[in-house]
Amino acid sequence: MLLLVDSGSRTFREYILRNAYLKGMQICLLKEEPATWENKWVKETMVLSEFGSGGINQYNFQGITTYVDTSLQKTADLAEKLGLPYYPSSLVARCQDKYRLRRFMEECQRRLYFDPPSPV
Repeated sequence: MLLLVDSGSRTFREYILRNAYLKGMQICLLKEEPATWENKWVKETMVLSEFGSGGINQYNFQGITTYVDTSLQKTADLAEKLGLPYYPSSLVARCQDKYRLRRFMEECQRRLYFDPPSPV
């Protein structure tokens, strides 16, 4: 089963869950609030506040993902707790903080913008 962290808005994201359902994917949706429109497209739903109560341990998740930018850090943190492959939590935190990312790139001697070639 795939653990999906957050689902986004129905208008823009329902097609993803519908297509996954129609392909036979088993998804457990984890959200801040109880699921509404998503219920017909996923096998299970969980509210984040219930996550720590041990209920999550009954599942054998094979993966974790999100397509909601604001849930990237939460997904990375959960992946580490569950031992699932995902981006390292420290990397996600760095990428979401422009100052930290720029400092890191400077330390690596990389630029984040395009330098046009010098005229000959």
